[in-house]
Amino acid sequence: GRALLLAPRFTLVPVSGRALPSGLRVSVEDGATLRLSGASCRVRVRAQGRTAVVSVRSGGRPVVVRLHGATAYPVEDLALGRTVFPTSPLPAGMSEPSAAVDGDPGSSWRPG
Repeated sequence: GRALLLAPRFTLVPVSGRALPSGLRVSVEDGATLRLSGASCRVRVRAQGRTAVVSVRSGGRPVVVRLHGATAYPVEDLALGRTVFPTSPLPAGMSEPSAAVDGDPGSSWRPG
């Protein structure tokens, strides 16, 4: 088998000060989108060669950061959005693990 080690999807840096404030909450929606809330601050967000600077207000609505030009899912994931083995019940037409996801026996799951 093969494994792939990816760099961090996002880097957050305070625009002023040395550290991000405690209480800042970050939720990753996909590879191009973050939701920030909690502590008041200005943050520089970087990913995939794209950058945005946003302001977060304590007690305010969450700030959604979409990095224009970034890819939401920068890696090919054949299982993304699909029901894959092992699961119950199996999807219609799937009778065994070797039929999982892409039909390629080299990428199928083998019990044991």
